[in-house]
Amino acid sequence: MIGRVWVCFILLGFVSKNKSKSAATIIPKMLSKNQSYEVLKGSSQVLECRVENLGKFVVLWRKGDRILSAGKLLIRKDGKVMITEKYELKLSDIEESDAGEYVCEVDVFGETKEVRHQMIVLVAPVITSWERTLEVSAGDDLTIICEATGNPPPKITWRKHQDGKVIIPDETGSKVVLKNLSRRDAGLYICTADNQVNEGVEKITKITVKYPPEVKIEEVWIPHKKTFEVRLVCHVNSYPTSKVTWFKNENTKLSTSDEIVIENHEPKYVMKIEKLKVKNFGKYKCKASNALGNTEETIEITGKPRPPIFSGDQREILSSVKQLNITWSTDSISPITQYLLFYRKSETGVIVSSPSSSKSAPNSWLQSIIPVEVPIASLTSFASYTLKNLDNETVYDVRVKAVNSFGMSKFSKVFNFYVKTSVGTQSDIAPRSLQTEAKEVNSGSSTLSLLLPVMCVLISVKENFS
Repeated sequence: MIGRVWVCFILLGFVSKNKSKSAATIIPKMLSKNQSYEVLKGSSQVLECRVENLGKFVVLWRKGDRILSAGKLLIRKDGKVMITEKYELKLSDIEESDAGEYVCEVDVFGETKEVRHQMIVLVAPVITSWERTLEVSAGDDLTIICEATGNPPPKITWRKHQDGKVIIPDETGSKVVLKNLSRRDAGLYICTADNQVNEGVEKITKITVKYPPEVKIEEVWIPHKKTFEVRLVCHVNSYPTSKVTWFKNENTKLSTSDEIVIENHEPKYVMKIEKLKVKNFGKYKCKASNALGNTEETIEITGKPRPPIFSGDQREILSSVKQLNITWSTDSISPITQYLLFYRKSETGVIVSSPSSSKSAPNSWLQSIIPVEVPIASLTSFASYTLKNLDNETVYDVRVKAVNSFGMSKFSKVFNFYVKTSVGTQSDIAPRSLQTEAKEVNSGSSTLSLLLPVMCVLISVKENFS
């Protein structure tokens, strides 16, 4: 009896041990790991869910509390979800609303085996709000806006189309405040939204600034047979467009006639005297008017010579020369009788006034009077002068006035030249440029010898006025 009970006990233990081992071989194991997916809006994405030893257990997909599928059975019926043979979840035509957490799970005797995936939907930027056109008056302040959506939120930048100037917005980036606007602020302002998803997008705001006229007259003389054709070009900037009227000697309104031609080619308004005569001398006024105001400028036509012009083929950098022949030309309706040539050693842009004593300051202008022995009846006269006793490593400034029976011309532009030391002795580096503006002229000296060395500067021709 005792032997039988013992045998039965051994058999039961063997059966129990084998039953436990069999059950362990069919328990599912989740192989997939949690992942984060970044997906473009409108694209498709497969979410992984690999399960080992699934057997008869069921794979369930859900988003939040919403069940999407159970096994191969689809609960979500919008056609955008499907289950692959490996129980992966495939999403098509993804929208922003599809972003979020997706869970794949298997219930094993009350214990959940699961993997969690986070899906981020990337959305290219779209500008949703902006001003297309704005019109303001000069002096006004203006705020322009540009709002955009996208994921991640786009960065908004601004620039001005005409010059590419970067515009600094407020702290939100969506607004730009423009203060005390002038006509130079008018133009196209470009808003760009970019979040590195596809290419950035742009929208344009056109700003129009209304302002009163701004007027500037340009005087052009053109040799024409025995006299000159004179053109007064009135440059007018304004918005709205201005009405432009020409006057002579303040009160006489001008119009096209046998002697005068008036042409309007906005923004240039031209009054042309085809054959200049003494009776045409006088003051001419260009007056421009619009709804915001009126502006005028006056210029005088006389028989005085035009400002002399230095020859363009003159060398500006010379090596160890002691003299230089300078040439120029002058337009004049009457023969030139003499020239006044002014020269000095250049300096760094500051002109010290000549002292009252007879000695010249180191940077004062020296003068030489050049008479014309036989005045020539020519519309364009040519002349030259030789400067002597030049120093090495020095920049010289030269300018000229011309005189005829009607009076003296305005100054020519300043001509600069640089005398450097010959190669191999000192530096060949050209000097830096100067800005020179004549303030006073020492007319009591005609010497050609300039004594004090100064810093050398780049050769250039600059506008100077008497």
